[in-house]
Amino acid sequence: MDGHEHEHSHPQEHHPQYHSSYGHAGGKKLSPAAICAIVAFVCLVVGYFAHGALNPATACPAGNSTSGVCSVPTATSGLTAAQLAKLKTDMSDYLTTVVAINGAPEGVTVVVRNITQDGGMYKAGYDIMQNGTVAQSGSGYVTLDGKRLFIGSYMDLTVPLVMPTPKPAVSINVTGRPYRGADNATVTIVEFSDFQCPYCKVAAANLDTVFANYNGSVKYYLLDFPLSFHVNAEKASEAFECAMLQDQNKGWAMFDTLFSKGSGDGTGLAVADLKAYAQNLSLDTAKFNKCLDENQTAAKVAADEAYGESVGVSGTPTFFVNGVEAVGGPAMQSAVEAILK
Repeated sequence: MDGHEHEHSHPQEHHPQYHSSYGHAGGKKLSPAAICAIVAFVCLVVGYFAHGALNPATACPAGNSTSGVCSVPTATSGLTAAQLAKLKTDMSDYLTTVVAINGAPEGVTVVVRNITQDGGMYKAGYDIMQNGTVAQSGSGYVTLDGKRLFIGSYMDLTVPLVMPTPKPAVSINVTGRPYRGADNATVTIVEFSDFQCPYCKVAAANLDTVFANYNGSVKYYLLDFPLSFHVNAEKASEAFECAMLQDQNKGWAMFDTLFSKGSGDGTGLAVADLKAYAQNLSLDTAKFNKCLDENQTAAKVAADEAYGESVGVSGTPTFFVNGVEAVGGPAMQSAVEAILK
């Protein structure tokens, strides 16, 4: 679960050699893809066959439910209705903590909606909630003593969960780099980004919202972090840097164009497309095409990547808001709002 897309469709994308859990895709309203990414780990239900084949969940008999908990009258029932009601609450809190530890943004919770006996175990249905709206639903299995949960992997409900210590702020060197925003901004945002990353495109919309709401209080820097499995990301980053060499305003216009015209499969980011955008932006196309064809900004892009890795970046989009890491556009937006509200 994280705040941006992975190779395996998480909301952060990562270099293939790096794999880490984030929290990523960040606050506010998440896109369906980002929610799916956050809960990909949670919603992968592994059938528990040690107790035999599992049958479809029994419907809750009339008058035999407590707070959404179905207590099936059977001699093998392990918990009372009151205990099941408490388990429902405890599991909701537990799974909410699980997704928070794995990087879910503020406002994402897990609500266990029902528990029914299913063969030799309980089946628990749950909803992933984003600010009161159901983003995704799933189910898992709990042992009859209410202590062991199986959702994708084994979880011991008797072991307390501890939220990890937040990462300390780091100093990101942006000396001499072009930026967007106010000179004397209260909040400095640094993003390591990939123009072919679909979650970076989502983050660009979050960034637009931040500038719309807090113009004059924020400053934004972009550092290149094209991922190796995105075939057109490298040249797109080079195109952005080539445009910046000519004119910073047109460089930021190229930034907007690459995210608005490009897509996750590389459509709209081929070299021919990049050259067409340069012409549309009234750049000196002879200089731009030469810059792109001769890889004149490739070293700059590679240096950004190496620097990102040195400060712990492994996927995109990764932001640093006043030096504090925020993975995913929504997380960045939440971090900015927490400072400026």
